[in-house]
Amino acid sequence: VRGSLLSSLLVLGGGSSGRRVREVPMGVACVCWAHATLRINDPGLFDEVAEQCSQNLKAFKHLELSNVLWSFAKLGEQGGRTKVFFKAAASEALSRPDDFNVVNLSTLVWSFATARVKHGQLFDLVAKRFVKSAGEAESQEIANTAWAFATAGVLNDALFAHLGDEAVRKLESFKPQEAANVAWAFGRAELSHVSFFQALERRLRAQASKERGRLSSFEPQHMTMVLQAASLLYAPPAAEGGDDARDEEGFAVALGLMVVVLPECLQQVHRFKNDEASRILTACSKMRLRGGGVLPSLADGRGPLMEELCRAADLAERFRATTGAHAEGEQTDGFVD
Repeated sequence: VRGSLLSSLLVLGGGSSGRRVREVPMGVACVCWAHATLRINDPGLFDEVAEQCSQNLKAFKHLELSNVLWSFAKLGEQGGRTKVFFKAAASEALSRPDDFNVVNLSTLVWSFATARVKHGQLFDLVAKRFVKSAGEAESQEIANTAWAFATAGVLNDALFAHLGDEAVRKLESFKPQEAANVAWAFGRAELSHVSFFQALERRLRAQASKERGRLSSFEPQHMTMVLQAASLLYAPPAAEGGDDARDEEGFAVALGLMVVVLPECLQQVHRFKNDEASRILTACSKMRLRGGGVLPSLADGRGPLMEELCRAADLAERFRATTGAHAEGEQTDGFVD
């Protein structure tokens, strides 16, 4: 297969035309995809793909191009020609944007973010398309796009608002990793979307009710991502004087997530890595679940909120005692990637 693909690449770069040349991009995409799916590293092969294809990307259909880039990113290819190939692919996508649907565009930005290749114009194109056509995106596209923009540090308020709204509407179809990725992205971007976190809390409470208090499909990493993001966005401020109505709404949903997720953290406590346990405890500290209480304006005199607070504080102390871990101080950017 390797030899056949290398021979095909010579045909692609030889200036030939016809059916055989048209079939090469599909072969490239399939072989690269198979390598990435099976985690077979072959830097020499991928470097040759990058060199031969960079000048012949017009022959690639949208799905073929996005799949090849996904393969490079999935395998972490960092060959000398990789960045040039990515830049050429971005230029090609920008030259015919209507050929790419939201699935392809989501794959493109995920690949660029994963490969740590910056391209502002491409991300701008994807943001505009998603704002216009977010309704066409399903759970994977929503999660991957949010993750990609947050990872790349491209913070587009309108895009995140639309992605959050679509996530609320389609949250029942989200896998745990996808839901966690969206939560993580909002936290990493430091952009609030209370409705998304409220919908996530409702989903988790419903799941726990069906599973006798369990959230067995959520891994330690997923729970860490959710609680870390919620605490960063909605922890009570250090001093009073903010927007009490908004603060209370956000604080209440973050506290609710603590109450529903921490029991599962205790169930899976021995599966937590040390850094994950520390991040959970950092989130609890931000929520004032250890000493010092919370802002009186948020909880004092509010029975249900105080009950949630007391329950969450008890769960946090049990998790702390069981893990023996310590909070990570006051850092706000140590996200789980």
